[in-house]
Formats: sequence, C-alpha cells, structure tokens
Amino acid sequence: MREVLVVLFDKITDQSKSINELKERLEKQELRNSENDKLIEKLKSNPSSASSPNIASPVAQPERKQTPPKKNPFQTLILTGHKKGVEVVVRLDDGRLVSCDGDEIRAWNLKTGQCVKIISGTYGVKSMAVLPDGRLLTHNQIGLIDMWDLERQENIKSISSKGVVYSITTLKNGQFATGGNFAGAIGFQDKVCIWNAEEGEVINAYPGHGGPILALSALQDNRLASASADKTVRIWNLEKKHCDKVLNGHTGSVNLLTTLPNGLLASGSEDKTVRIWNVDNGVSIRVLTFKLSVWGVSSLVDGRLITGSGRNTVHAWDIESRTAIKINSGHEAEVRTLTTTLDGRLVSGGKDTTIRVAGVTE
Repeated sequence: MREVLVVLFDKITDQSKSINELKERLEKQELRNSENDKLIEKLKSNPSSASSPNIASPVAQPERKQTPPKKNPFQTLILTGHKKGVEVVVRLDDGRLVSCDGDEIRAWNLKTGQCVKIISGTYGVKSMAVLPDGRLLTHNQIGLIDMWDLERQENIKSISSKGVVYSITTLKNGQFATGGNFAGAIGFQDKVCIWNAEEGEVINAYPGHGGPILALSALQDNRLASASADKTVRIWNLEKKHCDKVLNGHTGSVNLLTTLPNGLLASGSEDKTVRIWNVDNGVSIRVLTFKLSVWGVSSLVDGRLITGSGRNTVHAWDIESRTAIKINSGHEAEVRTLTTTLDGRLVSGGKDTTIRVAGVTE
C-alpha cells in the first residue's frame, strides 16, 4: 500500500509542475498580447511616431498588369464538312467560297459559316477555277476538264484534254487556260493551251517549257504567267501569241504563282524560296528564303504577300521591308491551299479536312 501511495504522490507532483508551467506560458502570452495591443493603438493614433522591429511596415507592391491570353489571329471561322483533306479553295464574285477535297465540291456562306451547295463525283480534282459567270472548272486525274453549274449542282460539260492537265485558270474574256502535257503534231509536249469555254476547243497552244506546267496566273494586261518543273517562269503575250520573257532564278521546280495587286508576280519553288518578279523587265526584285518547301502563295488586298511553308505556318509579308508576321494557322495537319476573301480575310484549306477563315490586321 505504501508503494501505491508513493506512485500517486509522484504523479500529482508532476501534474502540478505541468500546471505551473502552463500558467507561466499563459501569463507571458497575455503580456505579449497586451504589448501588441498598446503598439497597435499607438500606430493607429500616430503611425509615424512608433516602430517595432517585430512588426514590418507593409511595402507597396507595383500593380501587376494582367496579360490577356494570346489569341490566335488566324482562327476566326472554321468550316467543316469535307471527309478528305481540302485540296483547293477559290472565291466567287458574290463573296462565297468554293472548296474541293478531290471528290466533292462545297460552296460556303461566310456570314453563317454554313455549306450551301454540294457537288459529288468530281474524281480526283487537284485544282479549280471560276469562269466570270460563276461556272466552275475542274480537271481530274483521268484527263477530263469538267464544267459545273454550282446553283443546279450538276455537270454541264466534260472536255477531253487529250493529255494530262496539271493546272487551270480562267481569263477575263471567258476563255480559260490549262498547263499540262498534251498530244500534238509531233507527239506529247509540255505546253500552255488556251480554250474556248463554250465550244470546249483549244484556240491556241504555247509550247516551250521543258517540264510539266504546274501553275498559271493571269496578269493584268492580257498576259499569262506559267510555272514549270523546268525551274522557269514564262510570260506569254496572248494577244501577240508568243512568249515575252523567260524568268530564270529558281533552282528547283516552280509549283506556285500569284499576281500581286501592284502587278508584281510571286513564284514559289521546291528550292525553298519565293521570288518576286517585275514581269515587265523579267528581274527578280526580292527573294524570300524558307527552311522548308513552300506549299502556298496568295496576296491580301493591302498588297501583302501570304506564304505557307512548313506543316501549318503562314507568313504575311511586307514586300518592301521583307518583314513578316508569323501566323499559326490552327490546322492539325498539313495546309494544302491558300486564298483570300473579297473583304481581305485569309483562307486556308488543310489535310485535316477543315477550312479556316480569319482577318490579318497586324
């Protein structure tokens, strides 16, 4: 019994010590609280007369400007509906866009973003052109040139090209031009052919290129530019029916052409350059160099050149200063074609089956 009492006494003694220690801590904490209260009251009444090493005065921080998230300046309207990659997009005079994925033509209302017409069964179309009256021209892989009535959504006429067509464009007088390899008096030749659209017959043929003619662009004065795998661009005088000039400078196949609003001509090549030409004297006045082959060229209404190079990158160039705005097109796969709308927006068609329309204002 004595041993039990000794143990209980020791426990009581320990608890008393713990209680005394807690009382001392509580008294010290109350003293600190009282001192802090007095200091706070003093600071409130006269902030400049009191200071404490234990309380730091707040330091004014500069206001941080909130940086808004970066917007993609390219992507404003996405047109969907094609089941395959978009190969070509052209515009109509009424503001609509027309696109083709090889096997299907679609017309788009840009105000609503809706597809308003569909023509199926075009069979491997790689390029397309629009006649002044709105009829469409396409060429396919089996040598046919087809004329389409978009409003009635039907094929008006199929013309045998008697060869292989690589490029097609329309002329102001209602005629159209094709570039390709066609049968002639001395066998097949690479040549530019001028066609009567109503009769479906060749009016004039211009041989001279030493390779497939991959792009055509009508100039402003009844001349026509043609680009070829032979690394040259030729300027044809359709009135005098001969070649005015041969533009040399590219070291690879020339696949792309576009006429700029100021009358200059831009050509894109597999040599990873775009050349700007004065077509009157045949001089290359600018050379734009890229890391990858160029897959598209077009122009904005303000005169800037649009180029596509790489997987989905587009540049808007000021030709005089050779400076460019780099734009990510937003496509998830390779971009195949570029054009512009009547109100100056940029259009791209991609292998991801979409068409994207946006303004470029910078």
